[in-house]
Amino acid sequence: MAAEQSSPRNLLNGFIKLSQYLIGLPENTDIWQEAPKALINFFDADISFITGHRHQITPIEPLCRNLDSQQCQHAMAICQQFAKEVMRNGFLASETIDLPERHAMVFLPISHDYQIIAVLAVGHCQHSHLNKEELNTYLGVASLLETILAKKISEHRFQLMADNVPEMLFRIAVQPDRAKRFDYVSKGSFYVLGCSPVEVKSNPALFFGNLVEGDAVSLDLQIMEAAAQGQRFMHTVRWQPPEGGKKYIELHAQAIQEEDGTIYLDGAAQNITLRKQALEQIRKAKEEWERTFDAIGDIVTLQDKEMRILRVNRAACKALNATPDELIGKFCYEVFAHATTPCATCPAPATIQDSKIHYVEITHPNIGCTFQVSTSPMIDESGRLTGIVHFAKDITEQKNLEQQLRQTQKMSAIGTLAGGIAHDFNNLLSPILGYSDMLINELSDHSRHVDYMSKILQAGNRAKDLVKQILTFSRKSEQEHVPLHIQSIAKEAIKLLRSSIPTTIDIKQNLDPKCPAIMADPTQIHQVIMNLCTNAYHAMRQTGGTLAISLTKVEILPGDIPAKVALDPGIYVRLEVSDTGHGMSIATKEHIFEPYFTTKEVGAGTGLGLAVVHGIVSSCGGTVTVYSEPEHGSTFHVYFPTINFETKDAEKHVKSLPTGEGHILAVDDSETIVTMEQRMLESLGYTVTPCTCPKKALALFQAKPDSFDLLLTDMTMPGMTGVQLANEIFTSRPKMPVVLCTGFSELINEERAKALGMKAYIMKPIIKKDLAMALHETLQQGKQ
Repeated sequence: MAAEQSSPRNLLNGFIKLSQYLIGLPENTDIWQEAPKALINFFDADISFITGHRHQITPIEPLCRNLDSQQCQHAMAICQQFAKEVMRNGFLASETIDLPERHAMVFLPISHDYQIIAVLAVGHCQHSHLNKEELNTYLGVASLLETILAKKISEHRFQLMADNVPEMLFRIAVQPDRAKRFDYVSKGSFYVLGCSPVEVKSNPALFFGNLVEGDAVSLDLQIMEAAAQGQRFMHTVRWQPPEGGKKYIELHAQAIQEEDGTIYLDGAAQNITLRKQALEQIRKAKEEWERTFDAIGDIVTLQDKEMRILRVNRAACKALNATPDELIGKFCYEVFAHATTPCATCPAPATIQDSKIHYVEITHPNIGCTFQVSTSPMIDESGRLTGIVHFAKDITEQKNLEQQLRQTQKMSAIGTLAGGIAHDFNNLLSPILGYSDMLINELSDHSRHVDYMSKILQAGNRAKDLVKQILTFSRKSEQEHVPLHIQSIAKEAIKLLRSSIPTTIDIKQNLDPKCPAIMADPTQIHQVIMNLCTNAYHAMRQTGGTLAISLTKVEILPGDIPAKVALDPGIYVRLEVSDTGHGMSIATKEHIFEPYFTTKEVGAGTGLGLAVVHGIVSSCGGTVTVYSEPEHGSTFHVYFPTINFETKDAEKHVKSLPTGEGHILAVDDSETIVTMEQRMLESLGYTVTPCTCPKKALALFQAKPDSFDLLLTDMTMPGMTGVQLANEIFTSRPKMPVVLCTGFSELINEERAKALGMKAYIMKPIIKKDLAMALHETLQQGKQ
């Protein structure tokens, strides 16, 4: 080797060439392979570049001229020996080696990241000692080589990292005219845009030209603002791929503006389409949940483990007359019960204790409602209780309906009992009234017994009316409005009251005998008077007092009618019932006509009395008003519209009854009643065959069907009803006249009886006059 070739200057010139070569290597160059090639190509000296990693040394064959194979192997072994020594201790070594001439060799350690990764062997001259200038030159070569290798390794590692991240790393140059180009694009463009880095760099419009309208402008504004302040920014744009669709691209970049006006953006782009879609689904689910939460008609609150309200729905705000801000953060018992501790019956503490669902009914006096309250636990992923869902359903109306149902069932049971009592009572009254009626017809008008019998007959008729009232109360009979005067009914009611209420209550009456007639059901009018008076009695039974009843004729003029009273101008009969009891508050007066509303203690009333009064008076076209003050008693005014009607003396007994002739088959399971019917009919001229068994009566008829002119039958009988008996008879004689009698039956009424072919319908107890008229009219119709 020539001396000038190995001089420090030549070595330095050669290393400069080496540096230029390494810097200009292609991007995919493997530095471990290219560095030795560079040294061999640019150093005209006997050198070897021996590489290794983690003390694994892979020697490269030295470049030696004019050496045979044996000499090469010898030189190789010597260099390898010194290289291992340098790799082990990390110090420069300078040795003289026969190649075959003696050459001075310098072995330079090459480090990276504090680890020796290679040894550079350089043959420099024939003497064995390095001067200071040569030593500095070789050390400079090693240092520069380390720098070059570190740079290439760093670049290689960055490229590997950049190519393996899903984000697209980029460098964008924005010219002063807003034109843009990509100076660098990583392989993440495949993940983000679905395009290669070459496509993006060669055609910037592929990205910037396909931004959704408006997003390109907003991105430019964001870039200019960030560049002016030298800041990082994040911006999301909507990008439309050439194949269609839409992607959301999120850009994170640092903007730097050069003196020539060019802006460089260094950053990363990420495809957040799936995240956007997920966020949109979450947003829609949240909105849907909130709409559902607020659409629930019952009170729902979310609470923490201390029963502090975290969230409320619209129904809760409405029930509590508050805004969400006024409720959130407060304790449940604070807003519902104005208390400082949980309600005694609240299920929330139990749910917090055992993480189970609990139910209870709570009446909140502050709200005035009854709620069905349920509390359910909210459990996180680890199974721990984080709070509760408090659900309160207003069941006030339901509880009222249940109460009404119980009252209705109770009244239905009473009605059924009343129907049975009425049936039996009518059977008892039938012989009393029937025989009294017959007896009074047989007595002389001047007999003192006529007055006795009239009193018996009058009492029996009143008992008959009471039975009718029982049936009306139990809704088992039809109401018929007829012209009547109230005076006589009021007198009878007052007599009944006087015997049933204590003497501590004084009864005063003022009944105008000239009051005109009204259209009403007598039994219902009796019920109105009794209910109003009973209500007054209950108001005074503790302290006593005065019950006043008056009946007067009044004329209502247009100017006399209060705005809240539903009356037309005209002539009315006014019934006034007043007491000196405890009176009523305004709030109580607003509810007194509601069904089942009562201020009495349990067992003292059903709450139906005034509601029944209101219904009866309204059906007559009248109205009810009330005036009351606490501790000053109450006064009820009932207005009935009048009619023009003159009644005959109701007490006068009519003795002339229509008689007749014909054979009557009389059937009733009561021997007393059928015997009474036989005597009544025989006194009127009829021939009667009595029978207490409907099946036996049917056999009698079938034996001689043409021998009977009319069937008089009871409805309710053992073995066969009156309707069934009539139907059997109609099979033989379809036009056979039938008169049906009944004290009470849920199966039949007058309209249904006539629809089934009966010619007449008589309610028990049977009066001779009613029986005579019914048979006479029925038989006369058959003759026409």
